[in-house]
Amino acid sequence: MELALSQQDADKLISLLKDFLKDYSFQLQDGSNFKIDIISQKEKRKFRLDIHYEHNNYHLNFMDYITKLNLIRINLNDSFHKNGNCQIFCVNRSFS
Repeated sequence: MELALSQQDADKLISLLKDFLKDYSFQLQDGSNFKIDIISQKEKRKFRLDIHYEHNNYHLNFMDYITKLNLIRINLNDSFHKNGNCQIFCVNRSFS
């Protein structure tokens, strides 16, 4: 199953996610993990937001609950990322 988002759709999804998270308060400690189930009232679809926090290692993963397809994945860390096809991405990153 392919789920294609235009840039406009992705921008709208990010904006909705920001608005949604304003209602939540998290106590972040090293090694914290959160799972938030989200149900769309309009579309009757279920999504999940996974949050992982460690010092210099942050992950946000927003996915379709049924298909498990990642809609938005944000990794903020200083390591490489390896795709399912074994392609490795190394990017210069720094934390202040």
